[in-house]
Amino acid sequence: MKWINVDTDTPKNKEGEWSKEVIALADNGQVFKLAFMSGYWQRSSLFVNSGAKKINYWMPFPDFLSI
Repeated sequence: MKWINVDTDTPKNKEGEWSKEVIALADNGQVFKLAFMSGYWQRSSLFVNSGAKKINYWMPFPDFLSI
């Protein structure tokens, strides 16, 4: 599985609902479990306290049942 640039694509969600949680790579190199909705990334306390300013890449969690 490869990282997806947020400038290319974002996680899919239903209007007014958060997407499924994904693996998100921030500008400070840290990785978070976050959701996305209508142009906005979830701001968990871990993300806020990390000093990260934005998400650069993301990928869906692998489907472990198909591995």
